[in-house]
Amino acid sequence: MKQHTPAFERFVASTRLDQDQWRDGVGYDLKALEEISVSERAEAVKLLTGLSITWREVEALAVIDDDAARAAVDEASKHYTSFDVRLAAAAVMNRQGRLLENEPFLCRELRNVWKPTDGLERALVLAQEHPSETVKQALLYASYNGTECAPHCAAMLCFLCKVTDDPFDWNLRPVFLKLGLHNNYYERKEGFEKLCELVKMTLDASQG
Repeated sequence: MKQHTPAFERFVASTRLDQDQWRDGVGYDLKALEEISVSERAEAVKLLTGLSITWREVEALAVIDDDAARAAVDEASKHYTSFDVRLAAAAVMNRQGRLLENEPFLCRELRNVWKPTDGLERALVLAQEHPSETVKQALLYASYNGTECAPHCAAMLCFLCKVTDDPFDWNLRPVFLKLGLHNNYYERKEGFEKLCELVKMTLDASQG
């Protein structure tokens, strides 16, 4: 029977999360993963890819960062159902300097994001790192698109357009909140028109 290092055993134990840990967003023991032996990396990748892929597995694969781990992260970036997994993988690939055509990917995710749990925080961090005009236009579309994420996308857009020096300026909160999912058409229209005025942009409706 193969003997494992204590670090490997600690890492494996950390993958057995209870319901409270899962809900609270507890990740795996990445410190232990950094300490595993070279010979244990393949086993760790096999373990991780055998689990239902989430940001936790992507985060752990990023620490291993060998060819097999990178291939698994690449596959996660194409996850069919989860915005959060795709964005977690994209963030890793971006840090590794190997995310080709990052902008189209990011813009697509921004236009389609619906709930904060879809990976909104990761998407906004990537937007901040890639503040191109195309990304700004995707944020404007997301602000218009009547979702739970619209106020947050509007706030980041104002920040990237240098309307404010805060990613969520509370002085502009009344404008952002008008874009909320549960507001009526007229409130959203008023909020969006004010946003366009602030950032000096016009919506390109064809991008949807």
